[in-house]
Amino acid sequence: MMKSMHNRETLYKFLWENRDQKNVISLSQGEVAEKFGISYQRLSIVMTEFQEMGLIGKYKHQFVLKYDPSKIPWGEEFDKFRASYISNKNKVKK
Repeated sequence: MMKSMHNRETLYKFLWENRDQKNVISLSQGEVAEKFGISYQRLSIVMTEFQEMGLIGKYKHQFVLKYDPSKIPWGEEFDKFRASYISNKNKVKK
């Protein structure tokens, strides 16, 4: 399950390792979900979160990674950034 930030970090690093020369993810979401033992729906939520947070882009039907994972401040700083994202997203829903 993708509960911890560590798993998001691990996922992003895995995606980085499985990209082409243009930073396009070379695996399908189904393949990634299977590798991580999570549902396609859960992976889709995380991928949308990454996209809305500006970590990945989408071109046609392909996801493009925007940042080298070593440049992303994982840990407490990422936790704060994600909490802010979730808070703002929930405000928009109301």
